[in-house]
Amino acid sequence: MNFELCFAVMPTAENRKSPRLPYYRRELVADFDSRSVPELRDFYWVTFLNISDTGAAFLSNHKPETEKVIIVLGSGPSVVARIV
Repeated sequence: MNFELCFAVMPTAENRKSPRLPYYRRELVADFDSRSVPELRDFYWVTFLNISDTGAAFLSNHKPETEKVIIVLGSGPSVVARIV
């Protein structure tokens, strides 16, 4: 299986105001076009490496086709992140 390193980062991440913490989990991600919420079948699994208040890094064998993705964190909230 081939993985591609993708970084999902919130717009303020360039300032690195918060430390990245290890976060080794599989979570669901879907491409997001900023217009419509993806359907359940559009989500795919990724492996997170780290997370912070301003961004996250994950591995995926699916290259996002949009600039933004929706990330479902466990049973908690979903967040929209910009791919950089």
